[in-house]
Amino acid sequence: SSSRCSTIADACTPRSATVRRWSTRQEWSHEQGAPRRPKQSVRQTGATPLEVLRDTGLHEGRPTLGQRLQDVLSYVRRYAGPESVSAGLQLDPAGMPMFTGKITFREPSAEQVKYGMVSADQLFRYADAALIENGLNVWILLDRLDVAFAASPDLEANALRALFRVYVDNLALSNIKLKIFLRDDIWQRITRPGFRESSHVTRQITLAWEDGALLNLLMRRALSNQALTEYYDCKPADVLAKFSEQEALFQRLFPEQVEVGSNRSKTWKWMLGHTQDGTTRTAPRELIHLVETSRLREINAVEVGRAAPEGEHMISGPSIKAALDEVSKVRLEQTVYAEYPDLRTRIEQLDSAKAEQTAESLAGIWRVSVDEAEEMAQRFVEIGFFEPRTSKIGKTYWVPLLYRGPLRLTQGRART
Repeated sequence: SSSRCSTIADACTPRSATVRRWSTRQEWSHEQGAPRRPKQSVRQTGATPLEVLRDTGLHEGRPTLGQRLQDVLSYVRRYAGPESVSAGLQLDPAGMPMFTGKITFREPSAEQVKYGMVSADQLFRYADAALIENGLNVWILLDRLDVAFAASPDLEANALRALFRVYVDNLALSNIKLKIFLRDDIWQRITRPGFRESSHVTRQITLAWEDGALLNLLMRRALSNQALTEYYDCKPADVLAKFSEQEALFQRLFPEQVEVGSNRSKTWKWMLGHTQDGTTRTAPRELIHLVETSRLREINAVEVGRAAPEGEHMISGPSIKAALDEVSKVRLEQTVYAEYPDLRTRIEQLDSAKAEQTAESLAGIWRVSVDEAEEMAQRFVEIGFFEPRTSKIGKTYWVPLLYRGPLRLTQGRART
């Protein structure tokens, strides 16, 4: 979201300041679900975490998530210097000294504690203790980090490394856990220069969509259409209970082949093969886009008087094949070019070339040395634009079918 993208000011933000900003945003999130007043045994000052947040203006009851995130950002910008917090000092009506900044990003001195200063780390410990005593757990989920900092690779690397340092710092908390969702290629990019904290990230799961899960996803979406279930006279619960029933429904919806021929793939394999990138993985987004666009192409075809699909099929092979052009274009322009603008010129230079290249042929296209071409090709492998292969002539780079249409690439290997 725009509010999340604006939470870090610029790419030059010092690493320690970025860590502090992540910490403050988490502490603000905790107050929404934590008990209002932890027991006296977990408090060493006269104020609860909620009272501290109210004193700093971070708990004003603002209605929307975006407004609350903006409050946190404003606070951090006001008090979080590169080295330390500069808290203001005022006198209350009784003439007693009162700090205007209540949360510090370092452990406060004894004098600061006396006047109510409390560190963000201490607030975490208070909240964790309160959750333990009340038998509650809090998970903080962080997703879509690939778009949060898309405008600047330097900012992305700085911010995400800082986030994982906060993750490591919070491992000591038993009832507050961070769950970070991050794409493989981004993780590799931020750890490639060296990242010591990565050795502490020991609990991780790779989420991947297997072929069966993708088919199940499509059939679930299809079965949510009442008109479709009535047409095929099937009950969603019965179909979803058996994978074989899901395969049977797919075969009723789609033709046996997209491109007819004895050596051509069956429709399901064709769909997977034409929507996977260089990692050989198919993302649900592209598969769903392909089916949705195929449906619209089929409707348009029927409206202009073309023959309806044969038998009880809903979508024909020509409509599926025509839909791939739009899917490929959107993937290239809205994902690859948007996320890696620095690679756009190199990709466009491959226009009308062969789909399989070598470092030597790429060097000729890009007008660079073979070593430079090899280094650039490896970058393309990392983002899934190239699939590395080994042949009799050595290592080659194969452009997936997903990207060939917009670039007008032709089948075959380039000559060196």
